[in-house]
Amino acid sequence: MAIINIEKLNYSYGKKEVLKELSLDIDENKLTGIIGPNGCGKSTLAKNIIKYINGKFESFKIMDTDIRELTHKKIAQLISYIPQKSIIIPNISVFDYVLLGRFPLLKNSWDNYSKQDYEIVEKNINLLNIRELKDRNIETLSGGELQKALLARALAQEAKILLLDEPTSALDLNNAVEFMKILKNISIKKNISVIIIIHDLNLASLFCDSLIILKDGRFIEKGTPKEVINEENIKSVYNLDCKVCYNENDKPYIIPKT
Repeated sequence: MAIINIEKLNYSYGKKEVLKELSLDIDENKLTGIIGPNGCGKSTLAKNIIKYINGKFESFKIMDTDIRELTHKKIAQLISYIPQKSIIIPNISVFDYVLLGRFPLLKNSWDNYSKQDYEIVEKNINLLNIRELKDRNIETLSGGELQKALLARALAQEAKILLLDEPTSALDLNNAVEFMKILKNISIKKNISVIIIIHDLNLASLFCDSLIILKDGRFIEKGTPKEVINEENIKSVYNLDCKVCYNENDKPYIIPKT
C-alpha cells in the first residue's frame, strides 16, 4: 500500500525545471531510500511533500488525502521532517529541543505541554540512548549526538511518516552505520514509514527495503536494492563505471572501477 502517491508533479525555480512530470508511490511501513545524482530534485521533492513549496501536479495524496486539503499543522502531524541543515536554537537543552517535537500537537500556540508530552519525550530520549545528553546544551553536541537529538525530536511528533534529507552526510562511517541501524529498527518496531534521501549507495543497499531512483527531475526506477543497484543503472544515472558485488546477505555493493 502506498502512503504517498504522486502523479505528474512539476516544480521550477524560476525558469529552471527541477521536477518534471514526476510520478511515484512510496510504500507504507518500509524504509525507502531516494537516490540519484546531485541536482536531480531529491530535496525539492521532499519540500513538496511537506508543503514547504508547492508544485503543480495531477494528483498528490498523503495517506489517501489530497495534499491540498492538508494544512501545514496537519502535515506536521503526519510527517516528521529532518532537513539537510536543521535550525539549532541557541542555549537550549537537548530535552527542551526534543520537546519542541510535541508543538504541532498542541491545541494552540498558547497551550501548555502535558504530562503525556513530557513522558513521550523521555521515552524517545531513552529509545535513542541519549539520556546522558538531555541536560546538555544542544550546541555542544558532536555530529552523531546531534543527529540522534534531531531524530528524537522528530519521533516525539509521533507521525506515521519520517522524512530525512541526507542525515548521514556529515557523519563518519561508524556513526552513519549506527544511525541507519537505528532507522531500520524504528521502521520495524514503530511501524513508521521512513523515507531517507541518501547519497551513499552502499549504506542505502544495506538498510533500505526499497529504493527510488531520480535523474534530471524524473522517476527512473523503483525496487529492492538488488533490483535497482546494478552496473547498468549506475552507469546510466551516475555516469560511473563500477562493479556490483554481493555480500553474505545477498545485498549489492558498489566498487568503482579505477
